[in-house]
Amino acid sequence: MAVLARPARPRLARLGELDNAALGGLVLPVYGASVLDDPLLTTALAVVPFFLVVLLNLIATQ
Repeated sequence: MAVLARPARPRLARLGELDNAALGGLVLPVYGASVLDDPLLTTALAVVPFFLVVLLNLIATQ
């Protein structure tokens, strides 16, 4: 017998999009840049617009 998951609560509904955008649009570019260069704060600030684009794209397609 299969167990069906309950739907997400409305206040947690967008948490997956935020998590996905944070990983793909912020953490991974900063991690990649940390391998090549030292200034992480500069890189993190530089990819914030990319993070916002990824977040808005995920919200728009869901």
